Amino acid sequence: MPQAQCRDLSISHNKLGDVLLQMGQPQAASEHYVECHEVLTKLAAADERDAQAQRDLSISHNKLGDVLLQMGQPQAALEHYEEGLKISEQLAAADERDAQAQRDLSVSHDRLGDVLRQMGQPQAAARALRGGIEDPRAVGGGG
Repeated sequence: MPQAQCRDLSISHNKLGDVLLQMGQPQAASEHYVECHEVLTKLAAADERDAQAQRDLSISHNKLGDVLLQMGQPQAALEHYEEGLKISEQLAAADERDAQAQRDLSVSHDRLGDVLRQMGQPQAAARALRGGIEDPRAVGGGG
């Protein structure tokens, strides 16, 4: 399947997951987020220099983290948030003028901090949240 069609498929799974989550069906939503994630993982691996594919994968990690957190699986959510943060850091470092990449980095720090707080790790949460404030890339300060 061509890359554009694969991305379209991932978007469809993502949107369906969003709707199911809004309907109060996190388990069903997670199944579509997993399908989306599998497609995006392949697309990102096919061309590691494709910033859009990498960003899509980062967002997918955050979506999975969100739904896993709602399903009472904070450790699994934490793992996805950490992976999403790694990708966001790479994208933000690659282009410090890219406002979207800088915002994504800030959002990743925020999600990581929230889950750590919920897991009863306030010091780690504070470090993660400070990362979104103090990292000049995360607030668009650039180098």
